Amino acid sequence: MSSPSDVTSQPDDEDRRWAEATHRDQHQLKHGRRVRGISNQLALLLLVILCGGLTVTAQIGTAFTPVVALQFVAVIAGLAFTTHGYRKAKQTSRLLPQIPQPRADRPLAPLLPSERRSLNRQVHGSEAVAPRAKTLLRALAKSAEVNNRAILPSLVGFFLFLLSQTLFIGWPWPILIAASALVVLVMSAIEKRRWSRVLASAE
Repeated sequence: MSSPSDVTSQPDDEDRRWAEATHRDQHQLKHGRRVRGISNQLALLLLVILCGGLTVTAQIGTAFTPVVALQFVAVIAGLAFTTHGYRKAKQTSRLLPQIPQPRADRPLAPLLPSERRSLNRQVHGSEAVAPRAKTLLRALAKSAEVNNRAILPSLVGFFLFLLSQTLFIGWPWPILIAASALVVLVMSAIEKRRWSRVLASAE
């Protein structure tokens, strides 16, 4: 037979889990994620430096045509964007880890599996926003916005680098790269609208 203290402790434990998850996400938003090894921004920068250097080396001695000139411009622009993205993210503690965080260190780790599933349904609009989840959802929306902004310059630089490679390979690769960039833009817009809806529901 359960005692009155057992009955009252269950809501307290649930509130404590949600409060801890919110605190973790807000702490991560303020201080940045812990990066073990290499960050996404640095990985993209190193990739552009390595492959871009090979591209420039391969073009030495070839005729300097308008296509080659455009390729060089795209490589330099890609390097500039990825360098800027990495430096800015490092200065503002917004580096995104290439290696995923251990499950126990993630902001939502304190929540039960059923609570995480419920939160996911609330984010996707298939379930009404619960009162105790509002603060956490606002924090998650802000984190998503900050992280997307932190990786954007590096992604722009990477796509510029890919464009430079397609100019060397030829058609139809430039169209495929442009289509891939368009897909990323559409997905980003969908995610932004989703979080805007979540924020409106969490007010």
